[in-house]
Amino acid sequence: MPTVRIWQEPGGAVKVTTLVAGDLEQESGKLRDSGAISPGAVAVWDGEASLAPLPPSRVNRAKWRWNGLRVAVDLTVPDPPHPRQALLDAAAQATTVAQLRAILIQVIQG
Repeated sequence: MPTVRIWQEPGGAVKVTTLVAGDLEQESGKLRDSGAISPGAVAVWDGEASLAPLPPSRVNRAKWRWNGLRVAVDLTVPDPPHPRQALLDAAAQATTVAQLRAILIQVIQG
């Protein structure tokens, strides 16, 4: 049965990791070394995946916070910015076809 570890990041965000087999502490070290979990993160819950105290929906995943007993959605946390917000803003402010063409080229080139 998979083991789940819930982490609380220094800023309050929650990360959930799943370990199918192996040593939990060794795998946690690998997660820290790779940068997936920050060095200041604290493990707040370990257990079976089916018993993990997680919200039923992952829609507001960026707003998950540990409340001491379970992970809850904190609606006071602002929504994260759109990953391409700068391009959206530039398109909204464009006033000429040439400006829109330049933005389109950026989008295509990635």
